[in-house]
Amino acid sequence: QPHSLKLSLGSAFRLTLVGQFFSAFLPGGAGGDVVKLYYATRENRGRRTEIVAIVLFDRAIGMFSLLILSLLIAPFFLSLIRSSPILSGLLIATAALAFALLAGATIAISGYAARHPLVLRLLELLPGGSHVRRMMEALRCYRHSLGTLASAVGLGLLGNLTTVASTMLIGLAMSPAGMAWRMSFLIPLGDVANSVPLTPGGLGVGEAAFGAPFSLGG
Repeated sequence: QPHSLKLSLGSAFRLTLVGQFFSAFLPGGAGGDVVKLYYATRENRGRRTEIVAIVLFDRAIGMFSLLILSLLIAPFFLSLIRSSPILSGLLIATAALAFALLAGATIAISGYAARHPLVLRLLELLPGGSHVRRMMEALRCYRHSLGTLASAVGLGLLGNLTTVASTMLIGLAMSPAGMAWRMSFLIPLGDVANSVPLTPGGLGVGEAAFGAPFSLGG
């Protein structure tokens, strides 16, 4: 809406399903994002750069909501966290990454970087710098739509909380004796490791990412 672009709920739903499918089967956690970008920009040739910026920003908001979900649940399992230096380290890394995303988004929305002379000069020298500048301008318009961003983070939290709940219910169905509330803290940590774009998602990384914290959590 801040960009006067229209996307129906049905189209958004289809894009999400296509992205989820390819995220699961293509090597790389960003495979689904690449496919979503292709379909989202296919009929918007004049505004492809802006749409790429929006989709990437959407991905960052989703990651941020997943990170802060882990931080919000953590206080309920302090004894578990204190008993494992590795879990403590994972939580600290999660907090650091959440802060980095928040700081980066704040700088992008404020437009400070897009107006800084050094940044502008660097963009002039870099190949594709004009596209990067357009992406920065696209994010800058959100400074007038903070309510939209707050809603996106809230919906991201709700969506990730639903994922945690459904995963716990599947665990309960598979092994009723093994279901424990501490899983609600461990599941988001596994999801974070599997959602980082640089990891080879779809090749067992998710299973390994979940296996490690679950072992630490008993």
